Amino acid sequence: MACVTVSIGAPLEASAGKFDETLDLSLHTRAGSVGPVGVGLAGRGPAVLSDARLVGRALSLTPTFRINLSLSGWRFGVGAGYEGYTGLRLDHDPLPVGYAITDGRVGGIPVEGFVGYAMRSDKRIRPFVEARTTVTAVVARAQLHHRHDGDLGSVRMRAATFGVGGRMGVLLALNDYVFVDVGVGRVFHGPGGWTASVGIGLPIPLSNL
Repeated sequence: MACVTVSIGAPLEASAGKFDETLDLSLHTRAGSVGPVGVGLAGRGPAVLSDARLVGRALSLTPTFRINLSLSGWRFGVGAGYEGYTGLRLDHDPLPVGYAITDGRVGGIPVEGFVGYAMRSDKRIRPFVEARTTVTAVVARAQLHHRHDGDLGSVRMRAATFGVGGRMGVLLALNDYVFVDVGVGRVFHGPGGWTASVGIGLPIPLSNL
């Protein structure tokens, strides 16, 4: 699940207003648990792989770019990134006699929408909460082999997953131009579990656009 971008208020009261309405651009890294997973795959592979699926428990690492509007504490935005997995495996039961799949690689492209609120009591440190929905295009690649025919080439398969989760954390304004976002989250629906995330961003006052 991914870090949220929010507005950062200026330390001076005179400039606080313009920093309550910002366009925020930020880069985030999220680490989390995934699983147990049982995602069916479809693709252009041979018929012997028509029932292939991803199984197991995994860890994920997801660099993400986010853009959002921050309006008096409320935040609305979208994000996209690349999700790498450690621990997922490609499975099929059973393969016809003589066939095998090896060198499986799995990755995903998550696209998310989020809404949240950051407390405005402190201009330097702001607790926040967030709700997020994510659609992830998962791509798996593998080599198909046959006992007698040898290497039958690379097979590419795909799947789509949908997730809903929440996150809470704090926003730290380093100065008027840079903020840091640190949070923990939980996926309530879809493959995934607990997440930890950190991000750094730039708040652009809407009055400057």
